[in-house]
Amino acid sequence: MRKVMLVLAVAALAVLGMSCNQLKARDQLNKGVQAFTAAQYPEAVERFKTAVELDPGFSAARLYLATAYMQQYIPGADSPENNKMAVAAFDNFKKVLEQEPKNPIAIASIASLNLNQKKWDEAQQWYDKLIAVEPQNADAYYSMGFIAWSKWYPVYGTARANLGMKQEDPGPIKDKKVKEELKQKYGPVIEAGLQALEKALQINPEYDDAMAYENLLVRERADLADTKEEYERLRNYFKSFAPQLAARVRLYEEKTPIFDFYDIEGDIEKILESKIWLKKGGYIVIEQTEALTVVDVNTGKYVGRSSLEETTAKINLEAVKEIVYQLRLRNIGGIIIIDFIDMKSEENREKVYNALVDTLRADRSKTTICKISELGLVEMTRKRVRESLGRTLSEACPYCSGEGVIKSKKTICYDVFRALERQALVLSGKQVSLYVHPALAEELFGEERRFLEILEQRYGMKVNISASDKYHIEQYRIEPC
Repeated sequence: MRKVMLVLAVAALAVLGMSCNQLKARDQLNKGVQAFTAAQYPEAVERFKTAVELDPGFSAARLYLATAYMQQYIPGADSPENNKMAVAAFDNFKKVLEQEPKNPIAIASIASLNLNQKKWDEAQQWYDKLIAVEPQNADAYYSMGFIAWSKWYPVYGTARANLGMKQEDPGPIKDKKVKEELKQKYGPVIEAGLQALEKALQINPEYDDAMAYENLLVRERADLADTKEEYERLRNYFKSFAPQLAARVRLYEEKTPIFDFYDIEGDIEKILESKIWLKKGGYIVIEQTEALTVVDVNTGKYVGRSSLEETTAKINLEAVKEIVYQLRLRNIGGIIIIDFIDMKSEENREKVYNALVDTLRADRSKTTICKISELGLVEMTRKRVRESLGRTLSEACPYCSGEGVIKSKKTICYDVFRALERQALVLSGKQVSLYVHPALAEELFGEERRFLEILEQRYGMKVNISASDKYHIEQYRIEPC
């Protein structure tokens, strides 16, 4: 009897000890969640690790531990510490799946980590697993479409470059052999991506990003389809998945290049212009910067027959339609400031604001609009789905580095003079070669020649100017002869 009592006592103590560890584990989990919520991820990791050590079967703590590692992983940053975070996240998510094979958070997280590391095939396999667990997960289908685009687009760009086509060159690849090779290898990839994106849109019709990538892949497939067979195949696809668009698909059979036939080049040029004229003589100016986009409304040639206030209101109302059209056409997102012409009447300001709100209702991208200020300014945001059309079709000017201005010749001359003075101790009494752009050489031989002579006399040097087109106008080089 005493032996039985002793065994029961030991068993009770074991159970009691295990229960204490579980309670301690939950306490560590709660403290870890507090640290995690406060973005104190290293502390959260330690708390979650302790919780897992106290209760190895505590899958919730393991899931939080993996997520805390993942939060510290920075996509694209190739450093030992960053890679260590990714590996730790992978390992712990997989341990969660050993306990709960169908845990959707762990599966989605592993898929996302692979996606961020551009491991497209691995990511696709994990998104397949996620879809098997959650068939109505629109994000999983969208990610499959994004993977298809990411596999295809760099290859397409390289093929164009190898054929001597620049990024801004219009139209599809003309080389039939290259096109056929791309079609055979990547046609199924594009097709699978389109089907995934269509499924995402069936689940969530307002999924703007899925819609954007579907449009991109449809265009890419159209670039590979220029035969009657491909045309019929494309029409059948639209009849099945987007019947309202099927009638818009037409096979172009003219000998003139399609861009020339429809003057698409001219339309592209207009998209790149900052000034857009309105029908009644006013105009708007669109300027994009890194931080925001500014739209300025101007009266231009429009005079009007009524009072100045009414004329201003009419121009602003006409500008509203054009502004919204241009925002959608150019795919401008982020912060947008619209500078309407000043209106004194509160009623007119309200009328213009309401017109802007009503016109934006047809825009699929999410917008937030503030009321018109007394100065006629409207602050708004538009969801950025992808890079604006202007940025896609153009690149920063290599001469001014996108600044839009360069230093004046006089300013550069004085930069040169200061450089000569800084090197005076080394160059004193020597012949000096000054290499500059021809336009700057002309300035130094002309208006600024007197100041150069003063420097030569002061420091006992002789400056020989050599002009060369290979130099940027702001670039120069000073060498002792």
